[in-house]
Amino acid sequence: MTDDRDEAMFKAFRPKLSQLARQTDGSSLEDAEKPPPSNDELAIAEAYQAAMQGKQAKKRGRPTKLPVPPPRVIEPRIIEPEIIAPKQVVTEVEVMPAGQMTRKEWSTRLAVGWQRLIGGTVEGTFRLGNDLIAAKKALKHGEFTSMVLNDLPFTGRTARRFMAIARDPRLAKWTHESVLPTHWGTLYLLTRLDDPAFEQLREGGVLRPDMERGEVSKVLRLERVRKDEQRVLGLAPVRGKFRTIVVDPAWEYDWLSVGARARVGYAMQTLEQLRALDVKAWADEAVGAHLYCWTTNNFMAEACSLVAQWGFQHRTILTWVKPPPFGLGQYYRNSTEHVIFATLGDTTTRPAASAMPTHFEAPRGEHSEKPERFYEIVREASYPPYGEANQVKARADFANLFEVVGSQVA
Repeated sequence: MTDDRDEAMFKAFRPKLSQLARQTDGSSLEDAEKPPPSNDELAIAEAYQAAMQGKQAKKRGRPTKLPVPPPRVIEPRIIEPEIIAPKQVVTEVEVMPAGQMTRKEWSTRLAVGWQRLIGGTVEGTFRLGNDLIAAKKALKHGEFTSMVLNDLPFTGRTARRFMAIARDPRLAKWTHESVLPTHWGTLYLLTRLDDPAFEQLREGGVLRPDMERGEVSKVLRLERVRKDEQRVLGLAPVRGKFRTIVVDPAWEYDWLSVGARARVGYAMQTLEQLRALDVKAWADEAVGAHLYCWTTNNFMAEACSLVAQWGFQHRTILTWVKPPPFGLGQYYRNSTEHVIFATLGDTTTRPAASAMPTHFEAPRGEHSEKPERFYEIVREASYPPYGEANQVKARADFANLFEVVGSQVA
């Protein structure tokens, strides 16, 4: 019964096999136009064909040997690689009158000027700076800023520096001489020097093509220190009483070289000068006063002694935990700065202080600038009015304990 059924199914698929053979050798145009058998149909037909051959071999007494189908060959799919055209580098731009150039033409011209600066030339720096000035004058209001932000290969800050270089008459005077540094960053730092410092560099032979930015930065810092020393000479303590006083002593690192002291950027005070400061005169001793005295790790012992010298009682230390990068240190990397909290008279902290820890984390600011979180702590823990000596940033509720008197020397 099974053999009869197998033979019937095999006969049903025989036309498919015959059609496939004729389509393969091209012997029948009619069959060639018909759609070829599906993969499933062929698989079934081939399986039954093998079974029938096995049965016939069995009847003849030979062992059954099923045909091994040829391995299936999978042709690899060829994916054409995407051809990306190299970024076109603009090397020339048509020179047109500045008043007739569009924003696109200006951005192309400025990009060319930037590309030409790769080697570093003084003339190229001035050309780019003058082009930026001309573009700002020629384009409509707001269009220049939009072009700098969106169309140019450098930032707005860089654009302003190039324009500052081009506007400096001292640099323009020496453009064609072999004395100016070739890097535009160094040229920009020279624009920040006052006339005496600039002439000192030129006459002393420091101004030269291979001059590095660090050399100019050192001069700038020394100039800031000199000006700050002149400013301090024109200050006098204000009169008044305060319940809370903040002091940030300008500790003098006497082991530092002159160049290293210039990194600080402000006038420093010796221990003798700090001891002579009459902090107690500002304190409202009748109702009690708080003192917050800043110190670094190196001056912790001196700061404790200084607080006692001023007549205050040491109570505790608050620690500012700074984020990386950490500072330098002879033994450990400095990552903290401290505030000695001291009192004068019969006083205590406000109720909120009882829930505050003696450390706080806050981001860094400019050199010597204290974090805003510290002032929030002072407001929550101590009583107004507040006074601050050596104030870096003005705050409405913190009075500056020094004021300018007389004429100040420039």
